[in-house]
Amino acid sequence: MFQDQLKKISQYSFSEIVASVSADQIQTVHFLQTLPKLKAEIGNDPLHQKELQQKIKEMETFLAGVSEEKKKVALTDDTLTNIAYFARIIEKVHPGWEQEGFETAAFKKEVETLYNHQAQLPKEQQLKGRSLLKEFFKITAQTISDNHLTVKTQDGQFPMEEGIVKALENWKPTKISHPDGMVGKNIGYRIGEEIKPDEILALEYMDKGQKAPVLVAERMVGGQKTGIIAFPSCMIHWGGKTQMQEIASLRKVLDVFHQHQKDWENVIIDVRQNHGGDGFPIREVAETLYGNKVPYCLGTQRRQTQESQMRLFSAIEEEDYIGPVLPFKGEQKGLYVLVDREVASSAEAIVPMLKHYPGVKFVGENTCGCCQYGALQPIALPNGGRVNIGSVYRSYEDGMVECIGHEPDINCHGRDAFREAISQITGKSAPNLSRPHNESDR
Repeated sequence: MFQDQLKKISQYSFSEIVASVSADQIQTVHFLQTLPKLKAEIGNDPLHQKELQQKIKEMETFLAGVSEEKKKVALTDDTLTNIAYFARIIEKVHPGWEQEGFETAAFKKEVETLYNHQAQLPKEQQLKGRSLLKEFFKITAQTISDNHLTVKTQDGQFPMEEGIVKALENWKPTKISHPDGMVGKNIGYRIGEEIKPDEILALEYMDKGQKAPVLVAERMVGGQKTGIIAFPSCMIHWGGKTQMQEIASLRKVLDVFHQHQKDWENVIIDVRQNHGGDGFPIREVAETLYGNKVPYCLGTQRRQTQESQMRLFSAIEEEDYIGPVLPFKGEQKGLYVLVDREVASSAEAIVPMLKHYPGVKFVGENTCGCCQYGALQPIALPNGGRVNIGSVYRSYEDGMVECIGHEPDINCHGRDAFREAISQITGKSAPNLSRPHNESDR
């Protein structure tokens, strides 16, 4: 009898696991956990009051139709229930799932293995909390080529005590990667070393700890006036208390850029180590130099499932131009864009935005390849965890770039990209790096 029960337990298929929870259950859990946070933070985001009020009303209306009993059982740490939620979220929300060539077999198999193994264990021995979330992250990292896709705890932390870099090393082979750049540190981190204080026209720090210094500088290079713009970060913590301060800091730097850029014969834009954030600063610089709208990507597609409609803002890429390249209408300058393996998400969009600028040179190494599955949204699990997952599929002129990245025009792996750009202007060779930067440099 026991062997017959064990055999039955171990035969749950992926489709059966997904079908064990419904779209309404996914939405109930997500709204129950998101609504209180949204109400608490709405005062910090005066720029999106209309959209946030609309979303709060939508959540309240939906939850009003859910019984108190269902609300009570929705938030559970039951292992099998959480695995089923995790599986359904990936299948119904991931923007690549229905795309031609998107591999799902390995993911399905790993979910089946995890579910059926846990089903055979006594409840007290089943994975819970961070241990279960870590297993979810491991499954996605090993089976899905999506550098944006992560699993985090309720307070926004990675569930791996060793951190993401070490975890990915331990989990090899993985489909994703987040390597350090090997073409030097962003120029914003090298004030006094590579950039002289008297060359700086604007300098703003993106947090109180004087990290991520965004700057505009100017110097004569080979007898030519050269502007330097550094964006090691464009992160705006929407809904956080620092949101308006961060926007103001970026605005100050952009205003100075506008004041001086007309006088520059060359422009160096440094986005090395920029993992993404808000796209407006880079878009504004790109459009100013190009003299026209610049494409974030060629096109976007959204899933048409109930689970995929839960994004905070319903519009796709609200302020970005999506489409083919438009005619160049700017004043042609020598343009050098510094990129490395850490350039991801909105920062990585600088490539499609400026790749058709006449004579542009992208200098460094391949970008991260963290852009194809965008408009990231966190979806709540019953145990309090979060699946951070894209909600749109983006197409690019370069084709599939996820976990591959965009190639530079000048690959200077092992050499400093800033010095290489300077050498391109002066015609003198750039020296090799004395040592590549690493985590301790950040």
